Amino acid sequence: MSDIIGTNGANSLDDAFSFGLPGFRNDRVAALGGNDTITITDGNDTVFGGTGHDRIVDAALAGFVSGDDQIFGEAGNDTIVAGAGRDTINGGADSDTVDYSRSEAAITVNLGSGAAQSGGLAAGDRLISIENVTASGFGDQLIGSGVANRLLGLGGNDRISGLGGNDLIDGGSGNDTILGGTENDGLTGGSGNDRLFGESGADTLSGGDGTDALSGGTGNDQLAGGTGNDQLAGGENDDLLSGDAGNDALSGGAGNDTVDGGSGNDVVQLESRTEADRLEGGAGIDTLSFASLPAVFLPPGVFNGIDLVSGRSFATSYHGFENVLGSSGADAISGDALSNRLEGGAGGDRIDGRAGADVLVGGSGADTLAGSAGADTLFGGSEGDRLSGGTEADRLEGEAGADRVSGDAGHDSVFGGLDNDTLSGGTGNDLLSGGSGADLARGDAGDDRVFGDGGADALFGDAGADQLSGGTDNDRLDGGSENDLLRGEDGADVLIGGTGADTMEGGAGADTFVFLTTADSLNSVGGSDHITRFELGQDRIDLSALAPGAEFHLALVADGAGAVVTNVVNGATVVSVFTDADAAPDLVFQIDALVGTGGLTEADFLF
Repeated sequence: MSDIIGTNGANSLDDAFSFGLPGFRNDRVAALGGNDTITITDGNDTVFGGTGHDRIVDAALAGFVSGDDQIFGEAGNDTIVAGAGRDTINGGADSDTVDYSRSEAAITVNLGSGAAQSGGLAAGDRLISIENVTASGFGDQLIGSGVANRLLGLGGNDRISGLGGNDLIDGGSGNDTILGGTENDGLTGGSGNDRLFGESGADTLSGGDGTDALSGGTGNDQLAGGTGNDQLAGGENDDLLSGDAGNDALSGGAGNDTVDGGSGNDVVQLESRTEADRLEGGAGIDTLSFASLPAVFLPPGVFNGIDLVSGRSFATSYHGFENVLGSSGADAISGDALSNRLEGGAGGDRIDGRAGADVLVGGSGADTLAGSAGADTLFGGSEGDRLSGGTEADRLEGEAGADRVSGDAGHDSVFGGLDNDTLSGGTGNDLLSGGSGADLARGDAGDDRVFGDGGADALFGDAGADQLSGGTDNDRLDGGSENDLLRGEDGADVLIGGTGADTMEGGAGADTFVFLTTADSLNSVGGSDHITRFELGQDRIDLSALAPGAEFHLALVADGAGAVVTNVVNGATVVSVFTDADAAPDLVFQIDALVGTGGLTEADFLF
């Protein structure tokens, strides 16, 4: 055993040369004053740092040399680099640090407990008057005390709690969980996917790299997400939130908050009608969300008409948002001149995209959506919605509920979705699809394609050379004017070609081909209708509307009003109908193929 006494100056005291030598263990080192550096190794040593900012290094490492040391930092901001052994470390006055960074295993340290610590080089240590801890490169657990602590997690997935005092906590690398506790704390996540909770007090939280979750708690907090797709929640009081880089989700909470999404496609949540928040979307395609409010009214005047959603709602000002998510109530939302995504959320909403290629989403509730100018995409959501595309080529989907969907001008794609929908294409060459349910679909003007899909549908081509397909169930298809193609497909369908040279395919099931006027199929080259396939004894040809009261009958030659004459020409059956007594047929159509035995009989007609 040796006694080593320094001076009142800056000493460097090193007993490393006593390693393994009998008589030079269990030393007592007293440094007195000055900023000293003291290194101890093997043996149960006692060290007094004295006054000054001392650095005391226990060079003993687990598996090599060790000792149960007593270290007294005394006055000054001392740093004790911990070693192996069950040491008692008393920092003394001022702000003292224990450094476990050399530990080869995770440590657990509680500065507020007088009990022995655990794990790695901390195993068995008792820490007294220690304010700061540097942990290992592994997944450590650190708990502060009631005074100001500085806690460094370094590597690993750490869990660090500051408790009382104005703490500075840095998780370092790894996926860390950090709790500030009471008073005004500074929390840094570092690299990795971290979770930071300021709790009470005016805290400063910095996520750093990675996908972080930051919660300010009570107090006027400052939150910065850093890089990565972060979640920031200010909590109560007046907070300052900055998403920085990445696609972030930010919510100021209660109080008059200032929120800046930063770069990336961010979502900023407005949570109160009364607080005077300042919300900035920043660069990227950002969304302003009113989802937690009962209702919102955003008239066209809140948009600046240049590039961003801006304006004032309630007591809040906002700028730099391209998209809007509505509230849980009945909202009125209008877009601007650019391409917006406007979502109504719950409630019966009214949404107008105005100019630009917009995406409108009704959500739950009976919504009214208008694309207006621009090539828009509209989704009705649940319940019975009203969708109108406006100008240009729009895509409209009614989704669930009995919807009314209109493409308006442009070459539109119109989908009914579930339930019994009413669809109209408007002008332009449109695509209409009813989906499931008994739908009513009208192509309107233009060369349209209309599909009934599931359910007993009513399809109308109207003007233009249209294509109609019934799908399953018993459908009604009406081609309207011009040369149309009608396919009944499955089910007992009714097919009405209308004017023009139409082609009709009944498909499976007992189908009926209806001629309403003599103009439906003309006796001219390229002017007559074709029935591609006719099931004898199953399908029917309905002529009852041509001349009510007339006595139609099959005849070999025209023998007056009501005669129906059939002839086989090049393998096809040509049907000529005479509604008056002259020798010229008034209606002529062709059946390309008869299925069954024999030819047409009066049982195949409805007169």
